[in-house]
Amino acid sequence: SIALAAKQVNDKELTRKHGLKLKKALRPWLAADANSLLVYDASHGGVVTRAGYKDAHADFGNGRYNDHHFHYGYLVHASAVAKHLGFDEDGQHHSEAESAVSAIVMDYCNPFGRRKLLEGDVSVAPRSSYFTVSRHKDWYDGHSWATGLVAYPTGKSQESSSEAAH
Repeated sequence: SIALAAKQVNDKELTRKHGLKLKKALRPWLAADANSLLVYDASHGGVVTRAGYKDAHADFGNGRYNDHHFHYGYLVHASAVAKHLGFDEDGQHHSEAESAVSAIVMDYCNPFGRRKLLEGDVSVAPRSSYFTVSRHKDWYDGHSWATGLVAYPTGKSQESSSEAAH
């Protein structure tokens, strides 16, 4: 990120310019309103793009949960950079963005699941009860699958292990 490099060399003007650009680009993805590019899919317990919700084939099959564990990793990384930079147009970090990032992470790697709730750990209740446990992780094979809900005719796939978020 240009903003991170600028911050590292203490160029405050360039940091601010590119930090604001990054946050502006993230806003439609992290907004908690009717214009958000991401929506919650109650039928499968996850986050999908608005286009993917309407057409499961849109956005590379996003509505079928294809590629979430690496596509969403980019959003999480960019959000972490924005949080690290620590400012927004009004000088504040928005808590709705933090909630959105938490939901995105829970979509592809919910480590808590309902078991924690049954054990009495209510701290995870707001997040974990809405999301499938480790949706993309195959614990037997030891890695993630990119193909989401539907396998290809040749089976499941993992076309980009270097991009996988877990």
